[in-house]
Amino acid sequence: DREKEIKDFVPVEYWTIQSEFVNASKAKIVAELTSYKDKNIEIHSEEEALKIVSALPKDFTVKNVKSTTVKKEPKPPFITSTLQQEAFSRFHFSTKRTSTIAQKLYEGEEINGQTTGLITYMRTDSVRLSDEFIVSAKQYIETNFGKEYLGKGHIQKSNKNVQDAHEAIRPTDLSLTPEIARPYLSNEEYLLYSLIYQRAVASLMSAKKESTTTVVLTGNDYDFSASATLPLFDGYTRIYGENEEEKKTKLPKDVKIGDSFESENVEKTQHFTKAPARYNEGKLV
Repeated sequence: DREKEIKDFVPVEYWTIQSEFVNASKAKIVAELTSYKDKNIEIHSEEEALKIVSALPKDFTVKNVKSTTVKKEPKPPFITSTLQQEAFSRFHFSTKRTSTIAQKLYEGEEINGQTTGLITYMRTDSVRLSDEFIVSAKQYIETNFGKEYLGKGHIQKSNKNVQDAHEAIRPTDLSLTPEIARPYLSNEEYLLYSLIYQRAVASLMSAKKESTTTVVLTGNDYDFSASATLPLFDGYTRIYGENEEEKKTKLPKDVKIGDSFESENVEKTQHFTKAPARYNEGKLV
């Protein structure tokens, strides 16, 4: 089905228009054209783009400044399929390789002369964590990061297809941190154990908070928009970083509605819509 979608896909041309805006005190905003007369704008040819660029005025005023706080909750601890997806995306481990490494961590490694199982059973579709683990994880979070990092944890929604005899994949002993276990593990085992350990702890931590500010500049009924995000509280990302691209957009401080800006360096860029990507192993899982 996906192959047919790719074969039948017809790219659609579209254009974006971006401009730099500078005020009297040389503060700069880079914004993109988003609407005309309060309606979303779509540009499908260079001719249309040139027409708009020639209609843009030099002087713009700030029409709106809006700030919102966004909370991002941690993901639940791993089940078999999510572990395979994450290990593929982070380390390019095949699903078979991930299963083999997890099996070894479950069966145990020789640590201080004793065979020690490092993780719970890795074939599971339940995100439930045992009460004992939750208690010890909350102590661990409070001791290492502080009370403000304690979160709610995930409540498993009842689902008759879930074999609730199993828990989520988690470390068997929180005192056996990845760094303490490292000398006893191969590099691949260390990477997977760290991932499981951090994800299980992070699932019980508080949300990440960010503030997003959007500035809208208007001139001749054309609206340009720019957004910037500021971190307010790192929450669970303190231990479990996300594979996210940092948005580097910055906005000048103290921008107010009614402020004047001049448009400079207007650029038009051609794009084409892309066909859906082929599946890789992680996506297929």
